[in-house]
Amino acid sequence: MQAGVEQWPLPQQPFSEATTALIQHLLHFKTALQAAAWTKVSTKDAVTANGGKLVVELADKSRVLLVIDDSTLYAVSNKCSHLGLPLVGKTPVFQAKIENKCVICPVHNTAFNLKTGEVEGEWCPKFPDLPFVGKLTPSKPLPTFESRYTASGEVEVFV
Repeated sequence: MQAGVEQWPLPQQPFSEATTALIQHLLHFKTALQAAAWTKVSTKDAVTANGGKLVVELADKSRVLLVIDDSTLYAVSNKCSHLGLPLVGKTPVFQAKIENKCVICPVHNTAFNLKTGEVEGEWCPKFPDLPFVGKLTPSKPLPTFESRYTASGEVEVFV
């Protein structure tokens, strides 16, 4: 149990294994919902100074790509939903482009809508038709996060 999270007592009557598992799952889900909060991850100035794209690391070590496009702030997973490669990384190979309100994966050229994460256009246009890794895998949206600026110019993400 996480510190600071209340434990719901279970009634004293016996439950089936399936019911007990469901109750435990719901308790875990309640804990996960309570854990979500607005988290400061950067500043508007830092994102702007980095060309409108900045990767930040969250407390759980996952990475979020912050994008400012036409003064609008977006936050998406920095891990492509196709192969899990970074959209923006440390090498010139991993430098996603921002075009038409989409982030474009530098590896396979799929365009993901910055607001919804949905695939726009062709799935994996730069990839051959290979099983497991190519176009034959079903398209998957890119995870997105609510984001906002504070009055002082900080960037917050709801995680």
